[in-house]
Amino acid sequence: MPYQELNHRRIPYDIDGTVVGYNIGQDYAKGITDWLSESQLSAINDEGTSTLWKSNEGSYGGSVQRCMWFFFPEAREIEASNWLGSWVRSLLRFEMQGSNDTTNGMDGTWETAVFPSGTPMGSHTVPSWWRIYVKPVSFSTTYKTIRIKFELYSSYDGDSYFRKAHFYGRKAYGQTPDDILICNADGNEKTALLDWGDRPEGTTMIKSFKLKNASSNRIASGVNIQLNHGDFGLSFSEDGPWTATLDIASIAPDNLSATIYIRNLLGAPPLILGPKAGRCIITVGSWT
Repeated sequence: MPYQELNHRRIPYDIDGTVVGYNIGQDYAKGITDWLSESQLSAINDEGTSTLWKSNEGSYGGSVQRCMWFFFPEAREIEASNWLGSWVRSLLRFEMQGSNDTTNGMDGTWETAVFPSGTPMGSHTVPSWWRIYVKPVSFSTTYKTIRIKFELYSSYDGDSYFRKAHFYGRKAYGQTPDDILICNADGNEKTALLDWGDRPEGTTMIKSFKLKNASSNRIASGVNIQLNHGDFGLSFSEDGPWTATLDIASIAPDNLSATIYIRNLLGAPPLILGPKAGRCIITVGSWT
């Protein structure tokens, strides 16, 4: 089925240094009572639905709240979001706020986001939830800390489960002067999801990109590119060979790499299609 085109990239908060705290059954004022582990971060930022994380215990005739805090390593432009749960309760409230001056998630000044197309909360019963429930988020500026509160209500006993939390956007301009950007051939940064579209089984599609050293005065040495999905391959040639990793000796300041090709191969029928989201991880050995 056709999906909406996503004009944003999903933020890889499970591997970029973001830390996430939460509390259950209380408001922001209670503060953070626990922190998510690396494995929990990875689980709630993927595309599956198998991981269950209990949001609240069933309690007859009442409402329950959960608060979560995302502390990013630098300010982020949050453009869209997508949240998933299995709810036996009615969603009374879903609130997202941003701050640049909080020290503990409770103090500081906060702006409440607006959702122009509705609340970004979806149901796990729809297999394509991670595409169709992406909703725009509107803030007046970029933020380094995001906190979320959602409240559920039920008139009968039952448990609810929180499963996923996706953010779409990018680093705020100028936050990381020495950085590697994924660009088009003309050097403009790719700001949208690299989408492979709908096509028949047993077909192959090849796209390309370049890496740009955004630093104005430092050389990026020992650049490694890792693509962590078996259906995709990388190469410096449109004809291959295709591999999961590539190495670039160095990229000069404000310069582009050679063209990097990426191949997506769909197997022949009977292929069972499901969620696919390859992640390109780029690391730099040293900046000199």
